[in-house]
Amino acid sequence: MKNLVSRFNVYDQFGYIFVGLYQILLLKVFLNFTEYKSPFELFDNFKLGDSVVLILLSYLFGHIVQAISNLFSSDRSHGYNPEVLKRAKAFFKLNDDTSEQTVFQYCYLYSLSNDFSGHISLFNSLHSLYRGLMVASGIGLVMNLVYLFLTFWIPWFTPVYIEFSYWVITAIQAVLIVLFNSRKNRFLNYYLEKVLISFDILSKDLIKDDNR
Repeated sequence: MKNLVSRFNVYDQFGYIFVGLYQILLLKVFLNFTEYKSPFELFDNFKLGDSVVLILLSYLFGHIVQAISNLFSSDRSHGYNPEVLKRAKAFFKLNDDTSEQTVFQYCYLYSLSNDFSGHISLFNSLHSLYRGLMVASGIGLVMNLVYLFLTFWIPWFTPVYIEFSYWVITAIQAVLIVLFNSRKNRFLNYYLEKVLISFDILSKDLIKDDNR
């Protein structure tokens, strides 16, 4: 159980740092455009000693992005198996009016405590990771589009629309949103299936033991 919690924490903390670093990278690219710099001059005069500060900032930005991504959390109910949930209500002696989400949380905690492979934690963390990357790309895309709009209508803004690289990076961010969303949904489905299948197997084994 301790190893499981450790893996869970490592997955989540890595996700915060990676998402935050990705968001900082997109922000740096955006600022380079506004400062008349090439978007590929990302970390001018960057020193190795600055890496500690960068990791801490990435961790902070990662929490902020993940908090925003929670507002766009997917509806997980489409992946619930009604038959398994019905048996779970009886297994945990829950009321009939208990919501599917609450029943699933019971299944999740029960399966997590017996998930020696760590797949439940892994799939859940990967779902959160790709959701964070999708939201970070969305924030970057919105910033680029807003600035692009301003360059057309406000004369004193840098005319970035003549920069081919600006269009390329903006298009890449749009494509990444689609790709990250696809990966997010895939790992969400893996997570839901793993939880309910694990509960189904574990509960049947336990019921079998009780009948002996």
